[in-house]
Amino acid sequence: MIKMKWAHLLLVLLPALGVACAQVKLNDSEIPGSVIIFPKFQTGTVAIDGVTTPRTEFELGVVCPVGSTCAEHQPVRIRMQWVCPGSPQNPPICPTIDFDVLASVNGKAVFNTEGPAFPGNKFVPPPPCPNGYLIGWVIDITDRPVKFDGLFGDAVIRNTPTAIGSYAAIPIQADRALANYNGSNSGVAAIATGVDPITRIYTLPFDGSTGHYRAVTGAVIGDVTFDNAMGPTPTDTSLILLTLDVRSYQSNNPTIVPLNFYSENERLLSTLWKFPCWTEVNLTNIDPNLTQQQMTTRKGLVVSGQAVSEAVVGSPDNARLVTLLGLIQTSERTRRTVHSGAAGSPMWISRSEGLVQIFKMFNNGKPVPTSFVPQANPF
Repeated sequence: MIKMKWAHLLLVLLPALGVACAQVKLNDSEIPGSVIIFPKFQTGTVAIDGVTTPRTEFELGVVCPVGSTCAEHQPVRIRMQWVCPGSPQNPPICPTIDFDVLASVNGKAVFNTEGPAFPGNKFVPPPPCPNGYLIGWVIDITDRPVKFDGLFGDAVIRNTPTAIGSYAAIPIQADRALANYNGSNSGVAAIATGVDPITRIYTLPFDGSTGHYRAVTGAVIGDVTFDNAMGPTPTDTSLILLTLDVRSYQSNNPTIVPLNFYSENERLLSTLWKFPCWTEVNLTNIDPNLTQQQMTTRKGLVVSGQAVSEAVVGSPDNARLVTLLGLIQTSERTRRTVHSGAAGSPMWISRSEGLVQIFKMFNNGKPVPTSFVPQANPF
């Protein structure tokens, strides 16, 4: 059950959200955007057929925006930024590192987390943490954010040499009234950046207003497979959650997410989870009862409430509604036995192989205006 102070906070903040929804244009994650978000990366390598291979590989594609005319081989520059979970400080600090990726229209940039030692990574530094999320936005030759609704992409994650999953990135479009950047029209394609009232650093505004990026929501919905440590097919599921309400390398209030889990027969378990900036958490770490045995069915649903930030001592920020995006990852391990002993002296070896499935999450359609504070690079 949601703690009363969070229920009270939502009662105070939700009327304001209702007013904002009528005025805010919501993002469409199925259309290429000017911003791209990869909700999960995991550093490290695995050996596949004797070849050292990065655990995480990104594919960033670029197309000419609908309604625009693009020159052949038109270059597109994207400012990327690794975003890490919050550090142990109170309030937590979320480390970040940024870098630029250069692609071209109808081309693709392929890179990974492992730094310049790997092909395609000449200008890609390794993340300052083992996992987190990656965000990118199109910039002009002076580093100003601009509209170019042509980004899409996906990521491949190799947990082991035999357990591989993939997911589609989340694009975010800019204001339709802006022109798409063509290499020389920054004045009519530039995003109207804001100023963070606390750090005085420029911001990327996701609020659907004139000259800004479109807004995203603050609640997620998805299918889950409850954990099962027994039987021939052990299963574990994790939620991957992130917020765009981030001040890079600055203090960040933790995000509180109310969570309702339903079994196939509508049995309900209500709880919540708290994290700064990004998290990946197994279901049974959220609540030990989120197993197939306790929920009585194999499958179910997770429906979050509106995410809010927690005001903490020492933080200059207040409690407020915040954005929430995510994925659901389910790992299944099939057990089989292999006969490898000599005739008359059998020996049975248990071997486990993995299947990783990563699913998109849906939202409640209620936009939550916010701003992302990048590292303080001058324009």
